[in-house]
Amino acid sequence: MASNTGFPTDPVVDANGNLTPAWRAFLLALYNRTGSAVGVSTGTISGQLATEVSARTAADTTLAGSIASEQAARIAADGAEATARASADAALGARITALATSQGTNGMTLARFWFGPA
Repeated sequence: MASNTGFPTDPVVDANGNLTPAWRAFLLALYNRTGSAVGVSTGTISGQLATEVSARTAADTTLAGSIASEQAARIAADGAEATARASADAALGARITALATSQGTNGMTLARFWFGPA
């Protein structure tokens, strides 16, 4: 029997008070489409839904905490890297200044210091 039976336009019952074939087919289609004889308790569905909502909420909270921790770790690591780079740049600048001061401002000397011997 098709489960896409249209809404019947015939009378619900015939002259004898019996259900008409069109309505019988329609009601049977509804019966089959809604799970046949297997009944589902709305209380059971509500309980399962509440459990699922609770699980999803807990998972979302955990995920939000993990994201916040990862963000804090990334910010700290970026700050540490910036500090290390600034320190290395300052040390290199001090070495260049010391070399330039001790040997004059000869461009070739600084180039050899910077890029290594030719």
